[in-house]
Amino acid sequence: MMGRANQHTSQSSIADMWVFWVNRHATKLPPHSHCCPRSLPIRPFEIFLLYHSKPSSRLSLNFVLLSLLVCFTICRMSTLLPKDLSPKMHSRSRDKTNENLADYYSGQKLFGDDFGLEEICEWYGLEENACFEIYDQGKKKMPNNDYLHWSAGYLWALAGRLSLGKVLGLGSGNGEEFRPVRKWIEHLFIAESAEGYFHNDATTTYVKAQMDGSLSFPDNFFDTQVNIAVLHHIPNVSHVLRELFRTLKSGGICLVKEPITTLGAWHLPRKPGLAPCERGFPRAWLENEVQRTGFEIVRSTFFEFPPLRHLRDRGGVDTYNSKFWTFVDQLLCALTNWNYRYHRTHWHEKLAPSYVFLVLRKPKSTG
Repeated sequence: MMGRANQHTSQSSIADMWVFWVNRHATKLPPHSHCCPRSLPIRPFEIFLLYHSKPSSRLSLNFVLLSLLVCFTICRMSTLLPKDLSPKMHSRSRDKTNENLADYYSGQKLFGDDFGLEEICEWYGLEENACFEIYDQGKKKMPNNDYLHWSAGYLWALAGRLSLGKVLGLGSGNGEEFRPVRKWIEHLFIAESAEGYFHNDATTTYVKAQMDGSLSFPDNFFDTQVNIAVLHHIPNVSHVLRELFRTLKSGGICLVKEPITTLGAWHLPRKPGLAPCERGFPRAWLENEVQRTGFEIVRSTFFEFPPLRHLRDRGGVDTYNSKFWTFVDQLLCALTNWNYRYHRTHWHEKLAPSYVFLVLRKPKSTG
């Protein structure tokens, strides 16, 4: 805050000096029908006349304008440059190569799922507030995916039920993914790492996400669980899936929406907009792991054809809050499903679905 205040003061001071200097020299302007009588502050075309009226005035004005340009550039660069020029990267990714990480990039193993407690703690420290900061401390508008969430998830979660009951939102931030179904929620519990999102009310309770991924809730507690693009920020996913299964009631529904690509190379600096450690899931690994945990897969929806993602991000179109664009996206994903790869290094490999939405159920026979 102090740095921004000083920056603002310095810019204001230079601007005041400039206006003072121009007004001081305003009486030296040559006679002109448009300039007289003169009032302060002078108008832009008077500065033009001043510039061409006298060499000494021109030299002084050039100096002032150059000073303004230099100061503006320095101030602008100070706001754009990252505070820490060294990329944030997990120690298991640093100084590695494609060959070192071949088993993970191939999808045979999930990077992070075999980490020890110390490595998990390091990961948590890097990811704890990453998304909160990426979205400008929760102030930046996130894409509206309400139609996709309804058609691929909530619609199936409500099938045969009058209410979603007690709901867990894992890593749900400000809870905006519950917009389509808030009226069907008895009480919402959000386990979140970034405390800046916390805002408890009569129907919402926030709890701090634990570092090791354990859930501080009793067995068979939730009727519904919602995991919207959060598991790929967690290292030991298999443990978290077991915790989700433990705390879900028999017959309960667990929704999982996750990327199914590496999201780029982990041993290289991440692209803007990505958290330091996030990575997607190998499609087969994720499906096998949820079934190994005990869940039944009720429905799988593959979506996010990359060119349409660019339409959303760069064109400002909420593609997944549109029935038409959601249909087009899922059609293109179905047509290019044969081209699926986990780690995509060439442009043509990216022409395939990059996300999956799973509707999972805990079997009723399970205690």
